[in-house]
Amino acid sequence: MCVISVSLKGKKFSEKVLKKMWNSNPHGAGVAWIEGSKVRVVKGLMRFDDLVEVYRSIPDVMHAIHFRWRSTGDVLPQLTHPFRVDSIDMQELRYTAEAVLFHNGTVPYWRNLYVLVLSVLRKKDREKILSLEAVSDTYVVSLLVNRFGSKILKHLDVASRWLIFAAEPIFYGIWSEDKKNGFKFSNVYWKYGYKGFLHRWEGRDCCNGDCSQK
Repeated sequence: MCVISVSLKGKKFSEKVLKKMWNSNPHGAGVAWIEGSKVRVVKGLMRFDDLVEVYRSIPDVMHAIHFRWRSTGDVLPQLTHPFRVDSIDMQELRYTAEAVLFHNGTVPYWRNLYVLVLSVLRKKDREKILSLEAVSDTYVVSLLVNRFGSKILKHLDVASRWLIFAAEPIFYGIWSEDKKNGFKFSNVYWKYGYKGFLHRWEGRDCCNGDCSQK
């Protein structure tokens, strides 16, 4: 399922909450935060301790974390989120960008989209992408956003949650919100562990109090 967790005010999530999200989505994580007008990214975090170390080091600014549950593509560091959309993403694990893409969901027809986007790219860019070890649905969509703009997300899988993370973030889909702390979550299944898929709880104050750092 994955989960995207966003701190709009820069307040940190507690380690307990991070652990719950990780346990329910253990296939790697990525962190992005705002630095001036840019987005800094560290991804490919395949151990919880590595995530915590990176998370503790980032400043108290607006930030987002993605916890991956593999639905397409292999369990690889380079397929953790986010993916840059200001230029063609070459699956770097640490970089600075103008804007990046996070995704919670699955695009079932992504292979068709992959063929489409390859057909409209310059030969040089197409060869770069084909040299990559692996791709996923979200990676392919990042190429589409780079080529056609973020409004294309409105026309993809309607059950997905998408986030264009930048100095002015753009949210697509239905998100849960903790207004007290300035948090947004793409879902709250992580609260219930692996069986959380049976407990759909959308559009409410998901934390019943406080998901912030104690």
